Amino acid sequence: MTLPRTIKREIVDYLRLELGEDSDDPDTIATSQLNYVGSRKAGRSEIHFWEFMSGHRRRWATATAAKSGYDLGISEEGPSGETDLGAVPDAIYIDFAPTALEQEAAQSIKLPISEREAEEGFSTETPIVLPSGETFNFFVEVFFPTAEDESLDVSMEVSRTDDTVFYVRARCTTGMIFQCNLGGYNWSIQVGTGPWS
Repeated sequence: MTLPRTIKREIVDYLRLELGEDSDDPDTIATSQLNYVGSRKAGRSEIHFWEFMSGHRRRWATATAAKSGYDLGISEEGPSGETDLGAVPDAIYIDFAPTALEQEAAQSIKLPISEREAEEGFSTETPIVLPSGETFNFFVEVFFPTAEDESLDVSMEVSRTDDTVFYVRARCTTGMIFQCNLGGYNWSIQVGTGPWS
């Protein structure tokens, strides 16, 4: 298959359309960000691959031979079958901090992420102990970006015995901060790929 000299420009236009990027945005994908990495045979067709970054993950634009020339696409694997889970962190950080006083009550937890959790999602439950000794249960669930979505999906719940104090769910790129009142203290709870200073 012979590709035209304008193929990178066509791929960029295709990627902007597929990824919903605005051509006026200075951070939108450009031809200089496409790196040709080779081709492979798939049946009777030949697929050409250009590597590019999408969010925190490496992906591949493809051009596949077709009857009327070639079809463009986006692949989650490169010409050798390699994939990139670069958007999945090696740990999730949870920081609990009173916003005004009692800094000694602040808690920070680092939770390593296994390969299975990177594919299936991650959840944990941990206690939040207030300066008064009162304990709340904190539950967090995180689903990592997929091929279709570049956002973390984070759910948080704080409860005391059978009583849910609050529940929040958000989609975010690196994590989220939630402020709430627990036991008379204003708390900031941050969950994400951290760590934060």
